[in-house]
Amino acid sequence: MRFNCVFSAVLIVFSVLLCGCLCETDAGGFECGENYYEYMTGECCLDLNKNNVCDSDEFATTTLPASTTTTGAVTTTTEASATTTTLAAATTTSAAPTTTGAAATTTLLLIPSFPTVTLKPILFSDCAAHFTRIEAGGMPLCGGGWIGSDPIVDAYGCRADPEYPPEESCPLGTRMNNVYGYASGSTPTYTCYVQQDIGALTPPAGCPISAVSCAEGFVFDPASSKLSWTGPGSSWGCYFKCKADPDPYDSNADWPCTKKGYKPMGGGGGDTCCAKW
Repeated sequence: MRFNCVFSAVLIVFSVLLCGCLCETDAGGFECGENYYEYMTGECCLDLNKNNVCDSDEFATTTLPASTTTTGAVTTTTEASATTTTLAAATTTSAAPTTTGAAATTTLLLIPSFPTVTLKPILFSDCAAHFTRIEAGGMPLCGGGWIGSDPIVDAYGCRADPEYPPEESCPLGTRMNNVYGYASGSTPTYTCYVQQDIGALTPPAGCPISAVSCAEGFVFDPASSKLSWTGPGSSWGCYFKCKADPDPYDSNADWPCTKKGYKPMGGGGGDTCCAKW
């Protein structure tokens, strides 16, 4: 009797499970039970979330082997203004084939810096070197007028640099009388002299002059020099002259005027009028 009860219970459970997969309907066909899905005719699978996809397909998982990554150290070296970074070789290991990257080196290229150079404009002053252009009204000789029967139509002035040549170009014990560019048509000069009192009856100390020297660009002019005492009546006890070499008139007959069509009209005190008539 007890065996029959146990057998009956097992039979009932088996029938329920079987019906859960596929049960006969009143219409004579079959349908899947609750929580099951008929994925093909007469075949059912478990579908707990009821999305018409077998749970065995939806929740399938694939276990991937763990991967291991090893990265070398990073070294940075700084020298002067350049920075170089070197990465050691990096390797990646997994169940798949191992990939090893070659050593990578990054070098920063230095762009050299060049000093800034400011170019000065070239000024054309219409006057020779060591002269400065001045307006015609800046000197009496450039006030207009005539040259013979021709009127002066334009003029400007050229003023000699009073510091050229420098006063130290004269030797010790002498003074400079600079008339550089004084008269047109003659070689520009300057004079080194020993000063004396006008009424002196004896030569001043330093006369006669034992040694002469001239600035760069000038040579001693013996024909225009008196190295011994010249006697009373002059403030120059003794003197010598230095003349420009080469003579600028050799290359420019209108020196110190350099503007085409303008010619010098004499001068005085280092000033020369350049006129066009």
